[in-house]
Order: sequence, then structure tokens, then C-alpha cells
Amino acid sequence: VRRVRRRACLVLGVTGPAIYRPMRTAARETPVGPAILVAPYYDASTLDPGFVDRVRRAEYPHCVWDRLPLGAQRDVILRLDQVQAVGRDPLGVEWTDHALTPAALAVVDAWFHWNLTGALAPGDLHDFRELVRGA
Repeated sequence: VRRVRRRACLVLGVTGPAIYRPMRTAARETPVGPAILVAPYYDASTLDPGFVDRVRRAEYPHCVWDRLPLGAQRDVILRLDQVQAVGRDPLGVEWTDHALTPAALAVVDAWFHWNLTGALAPGDLHDFRELVRGA
């Protein structure tokens, strides 16, 4: 019985193929199967409007404001501080036909790098932050 809350996520990466069972040296309980690295989206309407405004101005490296193309367009917050590996179980993941454009992928890569390192390299994301700070 699966009793988990289904949440929209952005796939940030995938692992390689499963490891052949006799070659595993880890304990039985250690999951070593194929997995995907995901970051969850949270509904912005349930959060403080002031916080959502600060996220829209790119004040936090671990939060990204977005609108999902699923069903009704609603504001969401992508949480890069809650990235986790999830098994590629067909029953546990519902795939959609949506994919990031190369430009959007570059923004997510820059934002993820900013979250991991704390440093924001000069470029589009840095220029965007400076633009909204001045407004």
C-alpha cells in the first residue's frame, strides 16, 4: 500500500544503470538501484506573500519561484535545499511530457550552483538579481 503525497518535482539528474547484484558489497538494506535526483515544488499560495515576493526577487539561493504548466497555472516554489534521490520505480514516478528549454536549463544550473557554493558567477542570473534589487 502506497500512502505518500504526490508532489510535482524537477528532475535534476539521473544515476547510471543498476549494479549487478554479486558485485555489490553493501549491506542488503542499502539501495543501489537506479535513481533520479529531484527537487520538490511547493504551492506558493500556502506561504507568506512577503516571503514569496522575496523569492521572486531571487533573494534566496535555495528557493526558485516558478509556474508549472500542469493544469491550472499556479505559482510554486522549487526547493533546492530539499533535493533527494528517489528510486526510478515506475509506480512511484509519474512522468510528464514537459521539459526545460536550453535557456531554462542554464538558469536552473546556475541557480543550483549558487545554492551549492554560495557564490553567484557573473552572468544572466547575477544580472537579473541586480536588476530586481534596483527596482
